[in-house]
Amino acid sequence: DKFTLYIFDRKKDITKPYSTEEIAKDTGKAIKALGLKNVNVFGASQGGMMALWLAAKEKELVEKIVIASTTPKVCKEEFEIIDEWIKLAKEKRIEELYLSFCDHLFAKNMREELKESYREASRLVKKEEIERFIFCGEGMRYFDISKQLETISCPMLITADRDDDVFGFSATTKIIQYLSKQCPYRLEISEGYGHAAYDVSPHYKEMILNFLLEK
Repeated sequence: DKFTLYIFDRKKDITKPYSTEEIAKDTGKAIKALGLKNVNVFGASQGGMMALWLAAKEKELVEKIVIASTTPKVCKEEFEIIDEWIKLAKEKRIEELYLSFCDHLFAKNMREELKESYREASRLVKKEEIERFIFCGEGMRYFDISKQLETISCPMLITADRDDDVFGFSATTKIIQYLSKQCPYRLEISEGYGHAAYDVSPHYKEMILNFLLEK
């Protein structure tokens, strides 16, 4: 009851690679169009990159940010998994794509029980959704907000899992390296959940709520 929740998706009609910066800018425009101020922004994976961009570039909008399993700079090695997914999507190997999602998003002890549901999802996904995935994935290439992180001063909750198989746990240390002393951040590390810890960790929502309620 203490918060109103807004969920922003990427725009629907995409006909070319849609960069992470463009997605973040469009999200900022949507927040302004709604007349919102002092918002708390949560973003996971690519959404975390967008949250960092908003905190650095749209300071007047942002009260606090929570980021999960993300990176401030997409290097070649961090793009390898995304590149694999884009290749599978372009080649229309959709079941392989979804099984690769399962293999890389979750820790080993969770994958087997989730594989059948991912197979089923691969049969239901629409062609337009795959095309959007390709354009948004391509738009992540070369993303770099690292040098602007020193301008962020709002409170930040950084969450990461040691078994992140997409960007790797080291991506989190990069974020901290670039932050200034004026940014009050907290680092919460989990283990054994994988990249999608934000979806499967049983205490994740409570952790976010407690952070947002702090004065």
